Amino acid sequence: LDENTAGYNEFVDRDGGFEPIGNESAFTGTFDGNGNEIADIVIGRPDEESVGLFGTADDAVIEDIVITGAEITGESDVGTTVGTAEGTTIVETVTASGTVEGFDDEIGGVVGQSRNAVVVSDADSTVDVTGRDDVGGVVGENDDEATIRNSVASGTVEWRPDGADITFAIRLGGVVGENDGSDARVENCRSEADVNVRDEYEFDEESDANGSVHIGNIAGGNDGTIEECTATGTVTLQDNPDSNPEEGRRTSNRIGGIVGNNGNGDPQPGVVRRCFSDTVLTADNITGPSGGGIAGVNFGDIEDCYATGSIDVTDSESLPEIGGLVGENSGGFANNGVIERCFAVVTLDANTVDDTSANVG
Repeated sequence: LDENTAGYNEFVDRDGGFEPIGNESAFTGTFDGNGNEIADIVIGRPDEESVGLFGTADDAVIEDIVITGAEITGESDVGTTVGTAEGTTIVETVTASGTVEGFDDEIGGVVGQSRNAVVVSDADSTVDVTGRDDVGGVVGENDDEATIRNSVASGTVEWRPDGADITFAIRLGGVVGENDGSDARVENCRSEADVNVRDEYEFDEESDANGSVHIGNIAGGNDGTIEECTATGTVTLQDNPDSNPEEGRRTSNRIGGIVGNNGNGDPQPGVVRRCFSDTVLTADNITGPSGGGIAGVNFGDIEDCYATGSIDVTDSESLPEIGGLVGENSGGFANNGVIERCFAVVTLDANTVDDTSANVG
């Protein structure tokens, strides 16, 4: 697609690049790419929501597309293929490479936000994704009854620090940033992604909330179900110290081979079932963290899972909690954390500042 393509000037402006299909009103039809390649598409709309080849898709079918060398920039709900997918939309058999950058939340390698009864399946993403919150290699946020299945992520997922004051939590995952809603599902997916939060964040001065980082090689946060997924990538959390100790406001860092934070209590217990992690987790110069081969913190149910890999904590500024399966199995919400029929063979190493104690198990 370039200036010699028929109709180029009708759909492309010099500043914003390609105008997303379904920009003014949602795309509701069927698009079958027949395996054809869309190469080097550029969309630069940093102040707009719902940015991608398709801006918003509602009750649509988008299938069999190869997107290579994409450069997509938006504010929120940003992906190579669809910015916002809703209704009963199906996005399947998509291969995507390039970069996606969002200045806010719901940023994904294929779909920015997937909600209602959307299905994203058989996606292969090597996209490098950067955003503020709900950032994932395939989907940024998977909400309501939406499903991600049979998909692979092998790019990088990174937090965007620019102007990103923390009011509560940021969530990043190799496949999905946040699997939200008790009926949201991630099934038979694989992550080889590198998920990174490397810059010191700042608290929002107008908020009383503590800062929090939830990152995992499959999902940052899970309130639904993650089933039969495999994680073999890396999770790195670096330079996130206790930013405001004089105010008694503490950073909560949760890192996991599968999920950073599992569950938020009734009616969103969070289920991780029949998953395997061989993830390398690294935490350097941070508060805490709670780190586990499967989950950083578990408020939900973890069943029939096993973990190998390693967890390496260095220069921790307060009590770290690290474990082969979970860093902390908590009962802080309506549901107590439950772990059944699981095992771990994980290498654990904790090095704290000034002889601070550590919980290792």
